[in-house]
Amino acid sequence: MFYFSKLYEKAGFNWHRFWDSFANTFSQVYCLIGVLVSLLFNAFLWVLAAWIKRQADSLLVLHSSVDFGPDWIGDSRNIFFLPILALFFNLVNFITLVHLEKSKHFRFSSYLLLSISTLVNIFILVTLLVIYSINFR
Repeated sequence: MFYFSKLYEKAGFNWHRFWDSFANTFSQVYCLIGVLVSLLFNAFLWVLAAWIKRQADSLLVLHSSVDFGPDWIGDSRNIFFLPILALFFNLVNFITLVHLEKSKHFRFSSYLLLSISTLVNIFILVTLLVIYSINFR
């Protein structure tokens, strides 16, 4: 006879184990600081995107190249794609970090994931600042 409970136990997602790993991961001070820094950058991205949208009438130049000039003009609501992308990247990195909690090289992988999350937020911040300078200088 086939028991689904044993299959679920072996292959299923265990929320209790996930929350234990979550608590163990964020009990480390360097993980907590890295996550907070990354989330603060992301909050600043949201504030800057909202400010750019409020300044814009209806259309924004979202991409400009040296050779062709503005080549992607879109609605001012499209500016929120960048903070959403950064938030998605942060969430994927944080979930990966929680799943690597039992890893042998957790400290190295946590530094790597959290620094990459922060760098992605910084690059997107620079992108938003360039979009602001193209549209409102």
